[in-house]
Amino acid sequence: MASKPHVFPNAEGLLLCSRCKKYKDKSEYNVHRESTRGYQYWCKRCVADNKVVWRRENKERNANTERRYARKKLYGLSDNDYVILGLSQDWKCAVCGIDIDDLNGRDLDIDHDHLTGNIRGLLCGSCNKGLGYFKDNVELLEKAIKYLQKEV
Repeated sequence: MASKPHVFPNAEGLLLCSRCKKYKDKSEYNVHRESTRGYQYWCKRCVADNKVVWRRENKERNANTERRYARKKLYGLSDNDYVILGLSQDWKCAVCGIDIDDLNGRDLDIDHDHLTGNIRGLLCGSCNKGLGYFKDNVELLEKAIKYLQKEV
């Protein structure tokens, strides 16, 4: 029975990448415990190249995946929690009232208290950044309001 070149190392101990068909040292592969040889069948370079191609060809799907992951990791919000929050605000920014349909495909941002981590609501990007620039400081915001109300 002939051995499969992509499974077992050659005489020099090098592994064959099943994508680029080059023999490379084991350090050029990620460990894969469930694989027969203990390493992935594609070298690290081929895996990285494939990720770039996949992301380019699946921009929207990748962006949605990254947004969902960030919501869960940063705020503990599942997709369902985000939808419930959005519905409770009629999918409008809690500050300026702009509708999500007018955000050119962007989601509403999750606004949270930086001290407690508690979620306050959903904001458009502009309002979220604005509050961030004022460091969520009510006194600074009141001063900014007074400044804007000054007659020129």
